[in-house]
Amino acid sequence: PRLQELKLRNINGTLPEEFIGARHTNFRRLGIMAHYGGPLQGWISPHGDLPLSLGELSSLKSLTVRNCAKMDMSRLSDILSRLLKLEILDLKNIGLSSIPSSVANLTELTVLRLYDNKIVGNIPAGLLGLTKLTSLWLHQNKFTGSIPEFSVESLKDITLFDNQLTGTIPDWMTNVTGCVN
Repeated sequence: PRLQELKLRNINGTLPEEFIGARHTNFRRLGIMAHYGGPLQGWISPHGDLPLSLGELSSLKSLTVRNCAKMDMSRLSDILSRLLKLEILDLKNIGLSSIPSSVANLTELTVLRLYDNKIVGNIPAGLLGLTKLTSLWLHQNKFTGSIPEFSVESLKDITLFDNQLTGTIPDWMTNVTGCVN
């Protein structure tokens, strides 16, 4: 199949797990979205699991999952560990309480948006290895501690507001060339 982009918004019913997987390896961009606060009724099993077959989309460059806080994200790290070509990962309001460990291995990421979740703790050092990042949105979470030293020269856009961060603004943030936000 030639389909490369699919956006699912406010759908009812369930799509079979096999619809997502190997038959659609040409997918480049996938978006799964529900109205703010509304449950997504498709692309999830009756138990509300994120389908493991998403990990079979080996050519996927952009994955957006938004406003699906009622989905079970326990499989997310396993799925992401197989999506090594991802350049854009946008996970807004999906109820995350931590950043999946596999995100640190997504070395092609240029955009990482994990905003409006419930992520607690320090900003993980594993994000420092994402050297191609141009945009990092971690706002509206529950991060604590100080802002870590980032040495990602490509970073142009970082948002950290509405967290519980402490300390002073690090020098690297005031010295970033071309930072727009």
